[in-house]
Amino acid sequence: MGFMNYVFLILELVIVVGVAARLLYNYFSKEKREEAVIVNKQSFDKTIYRKNQAPFVLKTYVITFQCKNKKRHFDVSEFSYNNYRINQKGTLKYKGSRLIDFK
Repeated sequence: MGFMNYVFLILELVIVVGVAARLLYNYFSKEKREEAVIVNKQSFDKTIYRKNQAPFVLKTYVITFQCKNKKRHFDVSEFSYNNYRINQKGTLKYKGSRLIDFK
């Protein structure tokens, strides 16, 4: 087994551990509620290239909430992104790094 194979094996292991840690964090975290206001909305395009396939664009939507003295960022669906507006106030409900609801 060559050196590069070991590098890729370690990189894959780091990715798997990171994904597992985030899933466990979201699963075992307590559900929290805070009064918040939406202060920013952003969307990002990422072009994915694959061998022998046409490239495609992956779109990510992020909403930023101001809760007391701390900003919280959440990835949301396109539907949620389009239905929230900047300066909208409400109760933010989240668990770990996952947005549950905002009303």
